[in-house]
Amino acid sequence: MDSAVNSNPYWDQRFNTDWEGNAGRQQTQFFAHVALELMPAWLSRDIRRDKLTMCDWGCAEGDATDVLASYYATSVTGVDFALPGIELARGYYPDRDFLHANFLEEDHGERYDIVFSSNTLEHFTDPFATLDVVARRAKKYVVLLLPFQEFDRINEHFATFDYSNIPFAPAGFSLVHGRVTDTGAMTPNYWPGKQVLLVYARTELVSGLNLTFADVRFDHVEHALAVSTVRRLEQEAASMRESAATLVQEAASRASERDHLMSEIRLRDARVEALGAEAREREQSLAQRAAEIAALQAKHADAQLVIDGLRNDLMRLDEERAKNELLMRSHSWRLTRPLRVLRRWFSR
Repeated sequence: MDSAVNSNPYWDQRFNTDWEGNAGRQQTQFFAHVALELMPAWLSRDIRRDKLTMCDWGCAEGDATDVLASYYATSVTGVDFALPGIELARGYYPDRDFLHANFLEEDHGERYDIVFSSNTLEHFTDPFATLDVVARRAKKYVVLLLPFQEFDRINEHFATFDYSNIPFAPAGFSLVHGRVTDTGAMTPNYWPGKQVLLVYARTELVSGLNLTFADVRFDHVEHALAVSTVRRLEQEAASMRESAATLVQEAASRASERDHLMSEIRLRDARVEALGAEAREREQSLAQRAAEIAALQAKHADAQLVIDGLRNDLMRLDEERAKNELLMRSHSWRLTRPLRVLRRWFSR
């Protein structure tokens, strides 16, 4: 079965059809970042300082090659035996180096300080025999990222890596670093289980590395899970801190809005009070004016009575004057005039 999975037709078809649709590129980048996180500090330091050359064996479409080259600022060559993958990689990353070659069948003399491979050996039924062949290209180190304790394997995987079957000293190399992590808690997530990073150094170089116990790390599963749990708790704590900060900001914003509303309410209350005072003043003024109007109306009524009385008097006077005028025009009035004169004379 592994010969079918690891054939050119199989991977040519994968890269031409469903690799990207199944998030193959994102998964490759995800594994590259996991490897960098697990990489020992002394090796990362030496890569940068000495500009160690690297080979990304089984590079697919070159996504991990780009991550490694960007991180270490050194020469990284992506190698794959599937030509469609290499052609796509060259299109995606024209500034990176890619080689179309089958390291298991061809040897054109390519050698690199470090051979790096991520999640490739599990596709072989005899992965460490495959490693022995590929490791010949490494002048100093072989760095492997592998699925760890994958007991329920996916269809393309034919080997399960565990503490009991990972070799400590394959031909010409010695294990100088091993670290396990549980990637299932990572977000975003492209692998639901554990991964192990293995760093092998050529045996003749080990003594010259001057490594101490602090420089090498061989994680046991309980420790790896504890680290994963701590990382998950740290992420949850960070998320909670962010949520708390957001809530504090929201509370401060709402307090500011509340203060603003209270200020507006106080202003409106003051305006209402002022309007109420003004209304009371107007009511008092209207009451005073109503009293004045009532007094004027009373005076008007009195005056009207006087006027009516005067009219009546004038009417009586007019009537008497008319009567007098009639009397004075009468014949009898003229005949009696001498008598009226004598009356006035004797009345003196």
